[in-house]
Amino acid sequence: MKHTRFFIILSILFFPVLSAAAPENDNIPEELIKSAVMLLSNNGRCGSGFITTSGKVVTNAHVVESLCPGDSCGAIILRRAGAIGASAEQIVASGALKVERIHRALDIAVISSEQPIEGAFDFTRAEPAESEIYVLGFPGCKQLALSKGRVTAADPLRVFTTALGSYGSSGSVMFNHNKQVVGIVHQSGSMLGGVLAMIAGTQFECKGVPAASLAPLLAQPDNEAWDGSAQILLKVLLETAPLLPVWERLRLDFDLMSAMQGLAEDAASVDLPPEDILPLSLTDSDIEILARLNRPNLLTGRRALSEQLLLAYLLEMRGLHNKQLRPLNLNGLQQRLRELTVSPHYERLNEQLTAFQRSGYPGTYISGLAAFIPIAAVILLLAMAWSASLGYVFATAHGGFLRRMTVAALVGITVWPLSLLLFLLIGRQRKTSP
Repeated sequence: MKHTRFFIILSILFFPVLSAAAPENDNIPEELIKSAVMLLSNNGRCGSGFITTSGKVVTNAHVVESLCPGDSCGAIILRRAGAIGASAEQIVASGALKVERIHRALDIAVISSEQPIEGAFDFTRAEPAESEIYVLGFPGCKQLALSKGRVTAADPLRVFTTALGSYGSSGSVMFNHNKQVVGIVHQSGSMLGGVLAMIAGTQFECKGVPAASLAPLLAQPDNEAWDGSAQILLKVLLETAPLLPVWERLRLDFDLMSAMQGLAEDAASVDLPPEDILPLSLTDSDIEILARLNRPNLLTGRRALSEQLLLAYLLEMRGLHNKQLRPLNLNGLQQRLRELTVSPHYERLNEQLTAFQRSGYPGTYISGLAAFIPIAAVILLLAMAWSASLGYVFATAHGGFLRRMTVAALVGITVWPLSLLLFLLIGRQRKTSP
């Protein structure tokens, strides 16, 4: 009975995550089904991907880095299923695979072979709209599955959907009812869904990277694609973030942390000259780094873009504060920037500072702290009440020391505080009984 109550409560709490819509085929073309592939390594790890008309496989950067040591994917086997619900038994390609493109900032990668990989579907791309969405891939590294849901929100960095996936869904293609690519799955849409998937193997609502942001990057040389990634992140910081409520903004900022780290790694991998970019691993940086650079009074191209991005990111994370949350000397920073930069670029940086100051957003560090203090206080109060109740149970239970310890432990681990109420009711009945 105790176990039944426990699982009923769990099902109520996590019903949106544990429930799964039945997959529907909805007249999916055979060519589209054949374009979906499973990437399988000899260590048992896997991911999903899809074949483009160029005969190459598009998947996630984190899938490639998990399966391929360095740039070598020689141990990877590409498999496909003959139908939805079937296992991936047909080998599409193996050996002689290589990582052709990888963009960690937006979690996208391209794998190619010496010979074009057969089975492509002629996808066109579309902007994500709040309508029906399909995800085609290999959740759980098992059968090919089609999950149907809806797009609930989107920005240049993310597409949120109600379509369900699980481990192995990363790299799955997301397409609309017109069979146009809307995005590529890259993780769970919520922290709770991701945690439950890791612990219990449950399904989660898929979040993807928009195809409209990815397609131009894949058509550009690596150096230009780095600029494109940086411009997308800058656009998100300047245009998307200020419009979000605090909780949504905090969630976006967690995604931006990962994207910025990926952008820094991408810069090293494409051999961008160090003098062309600012350090984008920001653990030891503060906002006034922009005013302390010893360089010529000229900023153009990539250096100007990276300075705008770094300033926007640091403001988003720390607000008008430096490292260790020291108040920022805004007037001093503006004066120093005026001295070091040419007029058009100074105006852009100063506009960012002014707009952020007017927004009143204190930064992610302070907002996150303010948001989680009430949660921490509630958890602390519950912990104190739980401890006090167990002490009361131990003191009032009948029997010897071992019996009282056992009763207190059972009350503490069995659907507390309902178990405490049950203990109190039983105790009252014993007192009133003749």
